[in-house]
Amino acid sequence: MTVQDAIDTDFRRHLPDLELPRFTSMKGQHATEYADAFKSTGQPPWLHGLYLHWRKLFEEPYHGITSDGKILLARKPPAFWPMSVY
Repeated sequence: MTVQDAIDTDFRRHLPDLELPRFTSMKGQHATEYADAFKSTGQPPWLHGLYLHWRKLFEEPYHGITSDGKILLARKPPAFWPMSVY
């Protein structure tokens, strides 16, 4: 194996094992089935925690877009945004 080959494949040790039940069960599910299972079981916990955190943030009023704390674009989101699906 050359040094370049080692560099090209070294990242793979950081990838999760795709034979874990989380991934094998996902293969046979439609996206909505996976989402329903994710919401009801809370698995994986770290991702479910992030999802719950963002749900709380969705409840905050919309003020606009910012990159430094100063609002650049202060418009309400369009009425067609289906916020209830989140």
